[in-house]
Amino acid sequence: MASLFFIYGLFDPRDGELRYIGKTEKALGVRLSGHLCAANQGKNTHLFNWIRLLRTMGEKPYISQIQVLNEVEDLNRAEVYWIAFFRAQGCRLTNSTDGGEGTSGHRKLSLEEANMVPIFYRQGLSSSRIASRLGVSERTVLDTLRGLGATLRGPGRYDKLTPQQAAEVVACYKQGLSSIKIARQIGVADDIVLRVLERAGVGRRDLRSYFKLTPKQVLEVSALSAQGLSSRKIGIRFGVNHLTVLKALKRAKEY
Repeated sequence: MASLFFIYGLFDPRDGELRYIGKTEKALGVRLSGHLCAANQGKNTHLFNWIRLLRTMGEKPYISQIQVLNEVEDLNRAEVYWIAFFRAQGCRLTNSTDGGEGTSGHRKLSLEEANMVPIFYRQGLSSSRIASRLGVSERTVLDTLRGLGATLRGPGRYDKLTPQQAAEVVACYKQGLSSIKIARQIGVADDIVLRVLERAGVGRRDLRSYFKLTPKQVLEVSALSAQGLSSRKIGIRFGVNHLTVLKALKRAKEY
């Protein structure tokens, strides 16, 4: 069975407020335990200070899936996207960075990997895509290119879309695909997709649209639940939060 990778959120149990966005290859319960353990060890970050505050009140954050990915290479970009997205929605995130880092993001490139960077770059891959492929930060890639004397391309030069691709972007977005999925499908950075949508006058979906099910999907959710599937597994199938599934099951009883 193929591995799944997750973008997740930590929520305040008192009011349900989203306070942190993270990425993991582990089960969400295991990742939450890791956060709690780190907070108990006294690590001094905004996130762990918040967790310790909750613990003094006899509470702890709850964790919930935001996005499921099939490719580990997409984790960094997705994390950056969701942190920016939720900050734009006014969420008081405890993230200390814009995302896309983590243990792999700060590691150094091996000599072989460093030699591959300019090759990938000459093939037209953007620095962010090279970083995702090698599991390092984009800054590491750019520093490597500069160190090797490579001439850096201007932003967007190799990511420019044809009119046909731009039309495809708009059509896919209106069909419900996220900008990240569209970007991966076409092979460009997701900020290029967002600029195309802006130029086309297509309004960005708000937060609620990412967790909303149609009436038909609500009935499908109800049927899957009756077959014994858990809310989390159903959520993975529909690409929504498991809390959305629970709300959908409640709505299904009203039909």
